[in-house]
Amino acid sequence: MDASKILEVIDKYENELESIPTIQERNVTIEHLKKMIPQMREFIKEGRAGKAFRWLGFMQGVLCEQGHYLLEELKEHNRTLKPDEEFPGIKKIYENAAAYLDSIEKKEK
Repeated sequence: MDASKILEVIDKYENELESIPTIQERNVTIEHLKKMIPQMREFIKEGRAGKAFRWLGFMQGVLCEQGHYLLEELKEHNRTLKPDEEFPGIKKIYENAAAYLDSIEKKEK
């Protein structure tokens, strides 16, 4: 995940945090997340994407723990490419492997 993707994800959360209902005992946490976002942007500007990424992880942990997102949804937020785009040619490798295994099975019969 690069700096531009971190900014994209925190922009998404900034918009969505506004619509999360306030629950008395959890209000402080949501407010804290809202206050983290501007600082995360500063980290990116300063070239400290690693720190912004750690803070994003904290934010996502809170959002998951409170039931706003499932873990799979959070993974999708972070994904820059679809799995088959991350590893170009992976589909062809699996197809070739399957064809090879099929040929072995046919020879054994």
